[in-house]
Amino acid sequence: MSPSEKLCLQWKDFQTNISESYNYLRAEEEFADITLACEDNQKLEVHKVIIASASKVFKDILMGNKHNHPLIYMRGIKAKEMAVLVDFIYHGEVSIDQVDLNRFLELGEELQLKGL
Repeated sequence: MSPSEKLCLQWKDFQTNISESYNYLRAEEEFADITLACEDNQKLEVHKVIIASASKVFKDILMGNKHNHPLIYMRGIKAKEMAVLVDFIYHGEVSIDQVDLNRFLELGEELQLKGL
């Protein structure tokens, strides 16, 4: 083997590990570094890197804000609605009542969520 020959190393079960890690982070809020304050005075603790990777809006906001633990006020969004969006971001899927679907899609479009 020549010194310039490259090898490809793969982490076995990488996708499963990432999914399990996101599930854990969402459930425990460990290492949360951003607070989403909702219209009904409830707050959700989330992770910058995860929400920025899923939403262009969050990415743009966070790129311009270098605070260690920013707070973003989610005007017009109730905590229940935001929690469903955050669940979608962390898990890649969400179960939602049909009556709530249009609002979910509307908010997802507003936040420019990937995968919708």
